[in-house]
Amino acid sequence: MSAPRLAVVTSTILPKDADCVVIGGGIVGVCAAWWLAREGQNVVLVEKG
Repeated sequence: MSAPRLAVVTSTILPKDADCVVIGGGIVGVCAAWWLAREGQNVVLVEKG
């Protein structure tokens, strides 16, 4: 049984405000962003790639 696939929303335009900004889309950055979002924070994840 495989994990469910979720849609990822991406944009080249940054939002005007956010509760948290995570820089880096590696395993630590993605996990931090996920946990913050899970707790109700408005999170922006920035990755250069």
